Amino acid sequence: MRVLRLLPLVLLFAACGSAEVKNVQSQADLFMERLSRGDFNGAFELCDADAVSKDALQSIGNNPAYDPVLNDFQGLVHQEGAQATRNDANEIIELRLPPTRFRGHDGWLAHFKFRKENGAWLIIGFKLEGPSS
Repeated sequence: MRVLRLLPLVLLFAACGSAEVKNVQSQADLFMERLSRGDFNGAFELCDADAVSKDALQSIGNNPAYDPVLNDFQGLVHQEGAQATRNDANEIIELRLPPTRFRGHDGWLAHFKFRKENGAWLIIGFKLEGPSS
């Protein structure tokens, strides 16, 4: 019986589809690249304005606590899979990536959550976490 309880969860991860997950991973890469360059407008273009504000991005980008990864951004190291939320038509409408590591910066993580709006994936949640957090 325990296996049957876990089966939907396994199917959920498998059903996310590697194309959808790769798409949001690429979006996360581009977002972090722009944020690290101080391109807050460019990073904000990848976000749902109702969920993430440009002021919040500027606050993160200008916070000296995040300088180690933003001033020396070397890319993200993504883990496999994602958590998916589906609508009544069984379409994936939200994806949450597993914690994503920063290449060259041990202990630093980024957390991303995406929503699909009009066929495009937009960031609806973002958090940076340092080794001392």
